[in-house]
Amino acid sequence: MPPLNAPGMSLITGHALASTFWTQAVFWRQVTLNAVSPIAAAVFGGIAVNFVVRLAQRRRERQQLRSSLSLDMMRAAYGFYRPLIEVIRRESYATHQKGADRHLFVVWSKTQQQSIDFGDLVHQYEEFRITARVIEEQLRVDFRKTNARWLWHGAVDMLSARYYRLAYIPERFNDMIKTHGEHKDEIPEHIGKLFMTLDDYRDEKTVDAELLRRFETLLNEAVRIVLKHRINPPSGAAFIRPGRGSLGSSQAPGTLN
Repeated sequence: MPPLNAPGMSLITGHALASTFWTQAVFWRQVTLNAVSPIAAAVFGGIAVNFVVRLAQRRRERQQLRSSLSLDMMRAAYGFYRPLIEVIRRESYATHQKGADRHLFVVWSKTQQQSIDFGDLVHQYEEFRITARVIEEQLRVDFRKTNARWLWHGAVDMLSARYYRLAYIPERFNDMIKTHGEHKDEIPEHIGKLFMTLDDYRDEKTVDAELLRRFETLLNEAVRIVLKHRINPPSGAAFIRPGRGSLGSSQAPGTLN
């Protein structure tokens, strides 16, 4: 006859076995988590670190692009401004070299006509306008939500007008003013107010100084925007608009307006 406590012993044994199994399950679950957690942390941590690093690198690259573009603007503008001012001073103080092996251009004024040795200024002007056009297109693409493109355009116009007043007869200078006026409707109104008006151009007493003053104002504001604002995502290729400058059918050959 089986002992009376046999069924009780079986029940206790079952509970003990179940408890042991559960304890082992919890143990191995913890062991598995302990093994997986460092891997998961490493994976997700690596993704986060890479994201932060790439974000910082992208910001640094964009800052470098802004700095580089602003320096290109200053280099192009003052690279022509300096020799232009030198020729103006040479004219003013009548210290130009005579008999030098350089091409002489005729400078006209209301009262007299005189020869000024322009040296390489005409070639520097051509290079300046080409570089300026490329920079303007880069500003249009990279900073299309700002007015940087038009501020730079105005700075180039002011410097070009000062060159034309020095180098060419009044009729050609007036033609250049007319060309500049043809695209004024495209310029935002508050930016257009920084440009010269027809009356400003016709004021012989102040026009030269005013051209250089506005050149510096427009250039400084354009550079400030480039350094301050974010670069826009790419929006399309650059283009050259027909009908302007040396591409225009109504323009005199060899001029860049």
